[in-house]
Amino acid sequence: MATATSDRSPPNPDKRVEREDSPEFVDTTPAELAPLYRQMLAIRRLEEASAKAYSNGKIGGFLHLIIGQEAVCVGAIAAT
Repeated sequence: MATATSDRSPPNPDKRVEREDSPEFVDTTPAELAPLYRQMLAIRRLEEASAKAYSNGKIGGFLHLIIGQEAVCVGAIAAT
């Protein structure tokens, strides 16, 4: 059985890929960031209330919380 060889090295997950057309920093104002913060806070409060309701037996089944990951949700929506 023949094995394929390649001159390419495997991808390095620790190496950051930088693109010229992608700025590393984006100028923002407090007026632009405040709504994002409010969205993250609202998600956190909902998660905390859900956890409390689940621990009190008001929510059946399984509950998967995303506490600590609110910025992922808000950032993904804001980027679109």
